[in-house]
Amino acid sequence: MKLSDYFRLAWRSIWERKGRTIGSIIGIIIAVLALGAAMGIGVGLKYRISSIMKSAFGVNVIYVFTSGGQLFTDAQIVQLESLPYVSRVIPITDATATLYINGRAIRVVVLPTTLDNLPHMVGASSLQSAILEGRPILAPGTAIVGYELAFTKSGVQVIYPGQRIVIKTMTGRYITLTVTAILAPTHPTMYGNPNKAIFVDYETFFDYISPIRMYFAAAVFVSNVNKIPYVVDLIKKLFPTYEIFNPQIILKQYMMMVTGIQIFLAIVAAVGTLIIGLWMFDTMTMSVLQRTREIGVMKAVGFTSKQIFFLVLFEAIVISLVGVIIGDSILLAISRTVTVRLGPLSVPIIPTPPILLLVTIVPILVNIIAAIGPAHRATTITPLQALRTE
Repeated sequence: MKLSDYFRLAWRSIWERKGRTIGSIIGIIIAVLALGAAMGIGVGLKYRISSIMKSAFGVNVIYVFTSGGQLFTDAQIVQLESLPYVSRVIPITDATATLYINGRAIRVVVLPTTLDNLPHMVGASSLQSAILEGRPILAPGTAIVGYELAFTKSGVQVIYPGQRIVIKTMTGRYITLTVTAILAPTHPTMYGNPNKAIFVDYETFFDYISPIRMYFAAAVFVSNVNKIPYVVDLIKKLFPTYEIFNPQIILKQYMMMVTGIQIFLAIVAAVGTLIIGLWMFDTMTMSVLQRTREIGVMKAVGFTSKQIFFLVLFEAIVISLVGVIIGDSILLAISRTVTVRLGPLSVPIIPTPPILLLVTIVPILVNIIAAIGPAHRATTITPLQALRTE
């Protein structure tokens, strides 16, 4: 018999028992969806956490914090900038102030920055995506205002580009600033919460807000991610008492934790696949028992035990193929439209090619193994047994 003959006969045979066939297909579809979704959620969680970490901390950034009452000077910032593989250094400092708006006094944080550094400090991919409205300018006497300062909790806008605002510094000095832009809403970063911050240029900050031109931390950008450990060692030699925070270490730990969750979810879903295998065993066993006469007649007219074995096996293969094709199609459709809520995170389902390959092969293999027993039993049926079933 040709391979096509096995498929043709198996296809005709399974649809003679529509009830059991449809039930088995539905079970396989559920198994594919459960296994694919479990692993896809794990990949989606990795992607989501990685995106947040990279947005909040940066991929190639080392944060150096001073300690023991010491602070970075401009000269030390220049030292950091001169290190090999260092492409940029953002000196970090801030000051608390009081913003007066519409008769209200609001506690705010003022941070000095440049337009080049602003996207990184607010966790944005570009300056354009960081700005909600206005034309961003950072010059003496100007400011860029965080979203939650410009808008009340009810969504009413109280600060607009071009408006003048008054802040009072910790030393009691009142400063008038012209707002040039409003930041888009974002999440907290290593620099604090940008939504409740006011960003000014360095000259304005040190001339009017903080009299000491020093910094409590520095963000060091490394041009080659693989050179981060090397740069960390250099910084430790320069500033042995300072604390160094490498976000990549934290990211790796999170990824290991998420991998453990993904494996756990996959194991739970795999149990369902084994149950479907038992279902297939039951389905094929009942099929063989119900077709005792048919199989005996096939042997009487010349079918060999090998051909009978493969015919029953191909029935399980055809059912499995139909189930996984439909299951994979539904899984892909769900992944494009559905996200899963895990606490505060909205996690996409990402069925990568390896996952799709796994959820296709595993159910088929499980069902083939489950069908071997019934297929072997079919080979033991004799024409005499077929006559006895009459």
